[in-house]
Amino acid sequence: MSARVAVERALRAGREHPGWAGCWRPAREACWSAVNTAPADPVPWVCLLALAQLDTTEAVPDHRVAAPWGGSFLPTGPWGLLHEAMLRTRWDARPM
Repeated sequence: MSARVAVERALRAGREHPGWAGCWRPAREACWSAVNTAPADPVPWVCLLALAQLDTTEAVPDHRVAAPWGGSFLPTGPWGLLHEAMLRTRWDARPM
């Protein structure tokens, strides 16, 4: 939960102060801590995916991965993070 809150704060700060490049780094660290604590949970991976939009220069290697399909028609991006989130998503879950 703390990682999720940190991500929301970073996203808000990134929207309000677009030039503030370091706002997402503490949230990213919190997400990786959550990944290590609960490896089967997709939420930290989704949070990492959300944070990638703040890395406009693709400084983090995870944010500039070649697309696994589509050849050169798709741009580089956080494709590996998306893949990890999808691996952990329960596709058979029913809404409550």
